[in-house]
Amino acid sequence: MEASLQKLARRGPDFSKQVEVGSWLFGHARLSILDTSTAAHQPIADESGRYWLVFNGEIYNFKEIRDKLRAKGFSFSSSGDTEVLLKGLVAWGEDLLPLLNGFFAFAFYDAQKEDLLLVRDRMGIKPLWYSQNKGGFFFASEQKALYPYGVAKELNPLSLRMYFRMGYIPGAAGVFKEVYQLLPGHLMRVRNGKPSQPTAWYRLPETRTGFLFQPNSWNEACHQVRELTEAAVRDRLVSDVPLGSFLSGGIDSSVVVAAASQYTDNLHTFSIGFKDQPYFDETRYAEEVALKFNTNHRVFSLSSHDLLAEVDHMLDYLDMPFGDSSALPVYILSKETSKHVTVALSGDGGDELFSGYHKHRGEWLARKHKNKLAALQWMLPILNLLPSSRHSSLGNKIRQMKKLLKAGTLSPFERYRLLAGVGLDRWPEQLLRAPAALEEERNFLLDLLGDFPNPGSLNDVLRADLSMVLPYDMLTKVDLMSMAHSLEVRVPLLDYRLVDFVHSLPQAFKMDGRQKKKLLIAAFSDLLPEAVYNRPKKGFEVPLLDWFRGPMEQRLKTTLDLEKIEAQGILNAKPVANLLDRLHAPNPGELHFKLWTLIVWQSFYDQHVAD
Repeated sequence: MEASLQKLARRGPDFSKQVEVGSWLFGHARLSILDTSTAAHQPIADESGRYWLVFNGEIYNFKEIRDKLRAKGFSFSSSGDTEVLLKGLVAWGEDLLPLLNGFFAFAFYDAQKEDLLLVRDRMGIKPLWYSQNKGGFFFASEQKALYPYGVAKELNPLSLRMYFRMGYIPGAAGVFKEVYQLLPGHLMRVRNGKPSQPTAWYRLPETRTGFLFQPNSWNEACHQVRELTEAAVRDRLVSDVPLGSFLSGGIDSSVVVAAASQYTDNLHTFSIGFKDQPYFDETRYAEEVALKFNTNHRVFSLSSHDLLAEVDHMLDYLDMPFGDSSALPVYILSKETSKHVTVALSGDGGDELFSGYHKHRGEWLARKHKNKLAALQWMLPILNLLPSSRHSSLGNKIRQMKKLLKAGTLSPFERYRLLAGVGLDRWPEQLLRAPAALEEERNFLLDLLGDFPNPGSLNDVLRADLSMVLPYDMLTKVDLMSMAHSLEVRVPLLDYRLVDFVHSLPQAFKMDGRQKKKLLIAAFSDLLPEAVYNRPKKGFEVPLLDWFRGPMEQRLKTTLDLEKIEAQGILNAKPVANLLDRLHAPNPGELHFKLWTLIVWQSFYDQHVAD
């Protein structure tokens, strides 16, 4: 247990403790946010010693739940949410879960019945990993905390395929066959050391057979979004430690700051900029928002040298292959922000909920203009000759046009695979020596996405993003990178009340031929500077291609040593060699993504497989 707690030290640096209860050993590493006194330390038990709780996260409506418990005769010795969660579970069991508003992963144990309940929050904001082997059943907030308990290092072929296809591993399975994560909105029980099949306690509202909410007008929907968003932000401002907000200058983080500024006069905001990469730098928009709302704003303006200096530190913290390169700026932003506050608000979830990605626009075009896209297929051979890359405005437009033309010929499910991943080429089959079958990948995605409908609607695409891209890429990134610096990140746009309302609205409320994210923009347009919502979306990227062709080129070739790769017996060296040979080609395409996933993979392998 001590080794596991040490691996979670950054996640909980303020206090750690372990307690033996019957046949279980519970441990907790605490980051103190609400009630920083010893009364809220964990593991925590009720007065009888029968019920125990280890809990990661925050319950924002704990005061209302506490009032209900007091009316039932419960008393409290602490002022935070942990004891409220414990006694709420004692009083109501699983019936408490729909009442909770927050983000959480917890284990609740009834020592008398020898019954352990594991629960994860609705959207998957907080992680919960588990494993079972001859030594017993184990669970933790990070995979690395499970490794001291004899986890077999046998790789999961499907997980590897998904990683090299998408840059992350979606679904319940980890990279090792013996490691799993509890899905968002799910629970499971462990009785006598035997885990039950996980079951869902929360699901996104169904939109195919009708809509849960029926606003009488567009204005009513905008008003409701405004009220729900402001309430979600207000609830997340409660803290017994310093609090601030990320501010990228995009719509989502700007909305969060605009709402938060109504409830506090001294909001701290934080942005990251790229001083020698103007194409990626968006700090001017963040500064305009900060000026409008008079926040205490800090910009961390970084050079490529500053970013590169943190690559190894970030890779060392990862305990699984995770190839989203925007994790690096999030890592650095969290590091710098944590020097000033312990809690930060974030705009994460807005793109998936309100339809903000370029791929959503591509999906809309593919549905509305299918015949036109079919007629333009003659352009593909020409576009394939032109340089395409994410690293310049023109190159990115060419890349997007090529992807759109390909998407226009595909079924909705295959189109989603293309737009949500990197491509539909044979890269995983070429790279992996023993790849999982393509049909296995398709069936896995269909199951994860809930039998993706054909033809379906844009709402089904958003549901797919909320079920896959959001928890396994975006939220995983933010949780890992922020916890690496003991920073708690709260995400108001994923308040379940707001999610349920927006997700249940007709697709026309979210996107049309002119504008993405139209509902959120309309709800807050009177507060936001016009420049924030009348500009193209770029995303939080780093200049990988420039690095690989410059300061990281030698490091790249050293890390991806072909003899070493061949000896490991997992990847084929030849396709890696082909990538390195194309490094300076005029048409790199997605080469930078593939090289980055290989670097991350090799770092993971050296740390957690080869040892």
